[in-house]
Amino acid sequence: MLEPQPGALQCGVGWYGESPVQIGSFRPAEDESVYKSLPARFRPSHLLTLQIDLVAFENEADFSAKFEELFRQTAIEVNSFFASAIVIRSGIAANGLPQYIVDDYSLSVGPWWEGLPSLPYWLGWYGSSYYPLLKEALTLSPFAKEFPDQGILLKLEDFPQTLNQLTGKFPELPKELLLTETTVQTPGAIRSRTYEPALIIPDL
Repeated sequence: MLEPQPGALQCGVGWYGESPVQIGSFRPAEDESVYKSLPARFRPSHLLTLQIDLVAFENEADFSAKFEELFRQTAIEVNSFFASAIVIRSGIAANGLPQYIVDDYSLSVGPWWEGLPSLPYWLGWYGSSYYPLLKEALTLSPFAKEFPDQGILLKLEDFPQTLNQLTGKFPELPKELLLTETTVQTPGAIRSRTYEPALIIPDL
């Protein structure tokens, strides 16, 4: 997630590329004035999304390190207050069309930033807004790496981890910074989750 800049254009853009970066999109911050109702607590934010082919992680021994560097440097360059990487596994339906299965989940719950995700993620970056709020909680985590005055990188294993693989590994973060789940997930329908905003959302 990116901090919105004054005068940003209110239009989105998407693109396709060659492996390993297959799909990308950018969604600017929404115009609050056009909404009749807004969340109880939120901050406007931009959203940059990239889809990376897992084949590169399997075929190139050093791709994980390269991706980590790209992930971190991009987050710093665009002044991201939060960034994450998740695994979405897909299968092929009987009609031959792609069909997302099992790990079809998203950490973005709407057009606004309403708090840190309560679901785990394989790779995470906490920029200047969250850095001081999470420093103590992540100090002893073997998965966290601090970059003074820039942020904290969280990486759970070298190879991307699925939602099931992350269970029990993800460090405990302050609950007041997390989205609160209000609708229990039903089997096979991860997108059915709904949330309440975090109690604390820092200035971004």
